[in-house]
Amino acid sequence: GLTKGQIINDNYTTPTVYDVYDNLSVSRNSVYVIQPTGILDYFLKGDSGSVSVNENNQVVLLNYAFTELHFTLATSITRIASKLGITILDSTQLTL
Repeated sequence: GLTKGQIINDNYTTPTVYDVYDNLSVSRNSVYVIQPTGILDYFLKGDSGSVSVNENNQVVLLNYAFTELHFTLATSITRIASKLGITILDSTQLTL
């Protein structure tokens, strides 16, 4: 089944530290913070690039990091799509 979590902040500012790049720190704003529900971890090392879906099974967030307190950090998929100049279809937009 799906891993479940709850958004507890939708406008967080935080540095992200990348250990694979000699602890490079990148400041990020407009970050979503997801708290796991019913489990210890919503996101684990290696899950970067996974997505979060809403109750309608629509992609809403791109997950990219986690904290020592087991919170997941994510960016709005609409923000990413806008920056990349792409459209992400959901099930209501598909025609066969």
